[in-house]
Amino acid sequence: MSTMFNSCQKEQKEVTKDLSKESVTSNITSWLDRQGPPSKSNLIANIELLKRNLELNKTRREEYKDADQFIIIPINKEYNREKRINEKNQLNLLVVATNSGEIKGANIVEFIPENGKDISGIPENAFRKIFNKEYPGVDGLFRFLSVTGRWLNETTYKNK
Repeated sequence: MSTMFNSCQKEQKEVTKDLSKESVTSNITSWLDRQGPPSKSNLIANIELLKRNLELNKTRREEYKDADQFIIIPINKEYNREKRINEKNQLNLLVVATNSGEIKGANIVEFIPENGKDISGIPENAFRKIFNKEYPGVDGLFRFLSVTGRWLNETTYKNK
């Protein structure tokens, strides 16, 4: 599976010297603010909805590769309701950042559990495993969307 971190990216890079949780989440929020083209009010509204529903207090990190890391921020169920997404589906903002804090890109990842099962969360290191073409530890479909909600790709995993 090849997944690109795609968004309405502007070429400005956001870098933070202090990599505390607060500064990283502030950095991500600032980065999101620059992703919607001013002339596209619907895209800006989608990004604002995303920002309002990020569970920043549950931010976690996973190793990615080389000098990069994943920053994973859960998206609360209010987002699911507003976007008419099944509430059993779990959504996360998956950010790729360098270890020095430069944001390279981000996607919304929607996890749809196999057979509509209700699961408590996506296992630790699942995203690292996905990008290393390994089984992520949970059966279901991972759908990758841009930060404005545009479909990019999806892959289904099933433990054999």
